Amino acid sequence: LQDAGDFMRLAVTFYTNGSISGVSGADVSALYGKNIRIDGDVSLDGTGIEQLIPANKDTAFTGRIEGNSHSVTLAVGQNINGDFPGVYTYKVGTVTLNNARKNIGLFPVMTGAEVSDLTVNGTIRTDLLASGELCVGYLAGRVSGGAVSLVGCSFGGSGDGIILRGVERTARKVGGAFGYVQASGLSATGCS
Repeated sequence: LQDAGDFMRLAVTFYTNGSISGVSGADVSALYGKNIRIDGDVSLDGTGIEQLIPANKDTAFTGRIEGNSHSVTLAVGQNINGDFPGVYTYKVGTVTLNNARKNIGLFPVMTGAEVSDLTVNGTIRTDLLASGELCVGYLAGRVSGGAVSLVGCSFGGSGDGIILRGVERTARKVGGAFGYVQASGLSATGCS
């Protein structure tokens, strides 16, 4: 991935299960275990893309991310106009839509993944009013299953940070790299 355009194409593939990008559903499943190489700084500011995989998906990323000393700047909660509009409940006719996010970060869930030389920062802002567990971290909302390995990574440090407003949840788990770790192990070397 060299820029926000590359990131957006990959994100659209995950968000639409490949129906827009021309990648079949079976091939999209294989993407969760692929290696991602980042060859340029990526800012999602003003793109309308909040994270790589939708926050309501439980499928874990299990691959490897090679950051090559680049950064990904998140803009979770920001619309395509660069605004942070507030509560994510919309009324369309007689139907009320509520964005059912539960795992917020670059990836919603990670299992057995490896990440090296990557900075993830920016703004994560959510005003959700739904019940249930909410896990928020810059790299992943939740780590479950197999160990995740981090080498030379940093999280936060620019943008507005993590802002939770009006969130009424039974469980709120918020961290720097990860919101919640329920894995068999986590290793971090040279990270901040």
